[in-house]
Amino acid sequence: MTTVMSRTLVATARYEALMAARGRMLWWALTPLTLLAVLLALTSEQVVGNADPVRRVAETAIVFSLLCTVGVAVGLTDRLRIHRRSGLTDLLDATAARGSVRLVGSFLGSLAVALAVPLIGFCTLVVTIAIETGSASALVAGLVAAAVIILPASVVLASFATLLGVLMPAAFARAITVVAWIWATVLNPTILPVPTVTGTVLSPLGRYPAAAWLHAPQTGATYGLDGVLRPVVSGGTATLQVLVVLAVAALLLSITNIRLAARH
Repeated sequence: MTTVMSRTLVATARYEALMAARGRMLWWALTPLTLLAVLLALTSEQVVGNADPVRRVAETAIVFSLLCTVGVAVGLTDRLRIHRRSGLTDLLDATAARGSVRLVGSFLGSLAVALAVPLIGFCTLVVTIAIETGSASALVAGLVAAAVIILPASVVLASFATLLGVLMPAAFARAITVVAWIWATVLNPTILPVPTVTGTVLSPLGRYPAAAWLHAPQTGATYGLDGVLRPVVSGGTATLQVLVVLAVAALLLSITNIRLAARH
């Protein structure tokens, strides 16, 4: 049974990657946002004004996480709805693997394709930084930044968009996804005194890992505020933020699987 599930997982991921690559919405959402991220990273004083190559990579990763993650989520919102319209769900139900395995395969396959464009742009800038500064540390920082900043943010927001995509029409799901992302990453608690997870370990933007491991300023992680959800930046709290984000993503996918199972 384990072998069957593994094969189904891999086969579903491959098929979903191929289908996602053919989808227009994904490229319409990602291409302009990636180009905008590249432009901002090349012109922003926050990025180019840093002599430290590791910090430049961290700030570049934050820019890509902030902009491109939205494109990933918006482009993948209706992937499971397309399955139902095309009749693919009924076909997959005939296989021996559980629905949860197929869901994970579909999610990972489409996410891998969606991340290709922003990661190509990000890696290009990382290599550029390494060449300009003559420092190989920028390359190592790029790998770390992709793993702990860009990837977790994309996983959790895509999970959120996927869940909304099976609960409501895609247009509404996309709009709510964008608003939720702004609330969780952009809304400044020092300017607008409204409840938000921005600047806490619950925020998916990845500023704690950037500050703890990639030389970014600690004030960027907490906005200079204190509280239970704004602990002092350290390796432990940075790890906590990454784990919390991934745990939330797993929870959202579990709810999605329950919702899909209830429709049968």
